[in-house]
Amino acid sequence: MASKNIHKVKVRVHPAVHRQLENNFAKKQGAYDLRKHFYYKLISAGLTRQKVAVPSMLSKRYDKLKEVEIQITSWDYHHYGDEITPVYQVSLSKYLYEELLYNACYQVLLAHVYGLIPRDTAIKEYLLNSLFEDDELNYPALRKHYQRHWMETEKAFKNDLAEMVIKSSNKGH
Repeated sequence: MASKNIHKVKVRVHPAVHRQLENNFAKKQGAYDLRKHFYYKLISAGLTRQKVAVPSMLSKRYDKLKEVEIQITSWDYHHYGDEITPVYQVSLSKYLYEELLYNACYQVLLAHVYGLIPRDTAIKEYLLNSLFEDDELNYPALRKHYQRHWMETEKAFKNDLAEMVIKSSNKGH
């Protein structure tokens, strides 16, 4: 059986997003296969046939991103192309990084509130289990993001949990 020709698109993403792709998605001929994940819809929406230069206002931000290859379907390749504009790549990378932070903080929240693991330990364990290097996503950055954006959610979770415990203990009597 002859191997199929795999179409690829090059996309620049935040180093932490690169690590997430490496940890969670299979590679075939050097390209990540996201075709069954919702990320693929975001990537395919940016496909174009035009090669567009990086605007000077994006150069610094764009250069810090890591280049990865993503598989695209033959249909998308023939109908839309195999290029993604630099502006779209920066926007996509920002969205995927925010999604990664959301999932990381959610995991820390669950470990801290339901698992009764100290918050700092939960953050360190998440980073260790996800194999993040310091230049991709580090402890101070994730801790600061959690403290700024998730402390209110944590309080609400703890209050809800306390209410559930009170209600369940009242039903038992």
